[in-house]
Amino acid sequence: MCENCQAACMFGSLANKNTYQVCIIRKSMKREIGFNDSPVDLMAYGAAYIYLVLMLLVFPLYHYDGFNGLNEKKIVFFIAVTGIFGIICLFPFIRNLYFCHHEILKKKWLSADIAALCFLGSICLSGVVSMDRQEMFSPTVGKRIGFFVMFLCIIAYFCVQSYAKWDAILFWCYLLGSGGIYLWGILLNCKVNLFHIRETFYLKEEMAIYVSPIGNINYNAAFLALALPAAMAMYLICKEQFTKNVLTIYLFLGFLDMVLLRSDSIYPAMAAVFCVLFYFALGGKEYFRRFCQMTCLLFFAGIATFLLYRWIPGRMYTMEGIGCLFLEPSILSIEVIIILICCLAGRNYSPKKEICHTLQKIWLLLVIAAVILFVIFLLCINMFFQEKTVGAFWEPFVLTDTFGHGRGYIWRRIPKVYMDFPWKNKLFGCGLNCFNMAVAPYYREEMLSIDGTVFYGAHNEFLNLLMETGIVGTVSYFGIIFGTFAHAVKGLAKNPMNIAVIATICSYLIQGLVNDITIFTLSLFFIFLGCVNSPHSVLEE
Repeated sequence: MCENCQAACMFGSLANKNTYQVCIIRKSMKREIGFNDSPVDLMAYGAAYIYLVLMLLVFPLYHYDGFNGLNEKKIVFFIAVTGIFGIICLFPFIRNLYFCHHEILKKKWLSADIAALCFLGSICLSGVVSMDRQEMFSPTVGKRIGFFVMFLCIIAYFCVQSYAKWDAILFWCYLLGSGGIYLWGILLNCKVNLFHIRETFYLKEEMAIYVSPIGNINYNAAFLALALPAAMAMYLICKEQFTKNVLTIYLFLGFLDMVLLRSDSIYPAMAAVFCVLFYFALGGKEYFRRFCQMTCLLFFAGIATFLLYRWIPGRMYTMEGIGCLFLEPSILSIEVIIILICCLAGRNYSPKKEICHTLQKIWLLLVIAAVILFVIFLLCINMFFQEKTVGAFWEPFVLTDTFGHGRGYIWRRIPKVYMDFPWKNKLFGCGLNCFNMAVAPYYREEMLSIDGTVFYGAHNEFLNLLMETGIVGTVSYFGIIFGTFAHAVKGLAKNPMNIAVIATICSYLIQGLVNDITIFTLSLFFIFLGCVNSPHSVLEE
């Protein structure tokens, strides 16, 4: 067996592939347009491999001098490694364009690829109509993503898609990199100052907020929403016992970190992942048993949280929001009951295939109906019952200025600012990093009097994109995501690993509703999209 096939087999058990199929994939790669065994192509393949190791393992854990200037350090790291990777991939691109241009024109492009090209064009045109081109290319606030980072995200997408080959080593890099973040977050949330990383903090508030080399709790929640769903899907479908045992530890750490983060925004994202995975779990006995085991892991993490707050209360931060439920003794008993129910259900679920398909359809219809009804509910209470909120059960769902720790304030004012844009800015936005310049003339004094600062972002990825890249950029961005989603759904029958793609996209979209665009997740998300759209990953049939 060849070395590539041995590596593929190690990871192939996760996707129920055999060596013969992987060899067929490897042979078919040589027939792909522009992908042969020339020295420049081999150089690009090697560069892609090193790049993924750096971004999956080194990038999440990378830091120095504590958390000081963490955003800037990550941006410099990403620009450096992606810039070098892009330059290396430029040589085979030019060579293939010269020798194979006729075939390339005939090549069938994915809808996500077309959307990515449109998004690249939109951010370039956003620079043309930008309110401040200097700010777009040289941000004055270090944590903000400028043109070069966004441009390199698209470059990373295409380069990874063209030359990345996923195997067992990259799988372990993904587990070690993201699992290391979970463990780091758990320890720092228990006030264990790992590597004395917090000694540069002077305010206790900062020590409570910055919990890993991914940054604050909001950024960590976004990282969880991006990294954890894929492992959950792999746990559902993997057959190798050793891999299952490793994923068991990984998921327990991820769930425990999720609870200890004290961020409510992660729970809707994880609920969406469980809804997606439950649909697939209904399709067969083994999937359902794994789903029940994974649910048990979630509640074991809840029990562990309860015990930590009982045994070492002095080392734990004050829990707020949904996380407080895990500290209630009554909830502890409910968790134990749920674990027992899952154990029994996992053993006894074995209906016929026809019944499984019926149950899946019923669950899908229920989820769709629930989402539609919830959206209608939100629209109704915000349009007709907003004045009657005090003491009402729908009060938490009303979009007021205090909603989402102040996010509602800026969300309610963005439509007015956007509608006042000239037509060219409506199409292509006010320019990357120019959100503040667009909003400040309207609400600067008001924001300063209320919060003491001016918003530099919408705390919502999609509203932020709408303001900075316009309707063209926002539609293109969604085109990349939903193009990838449709491609994954289409290939589900052949490749069960596409479950991971569907779960991750659902999770990331929901988390994006409350998060700023950050280097910590956006760069990894584009790499993820490039990997799953690659024609020669072992995740593809």
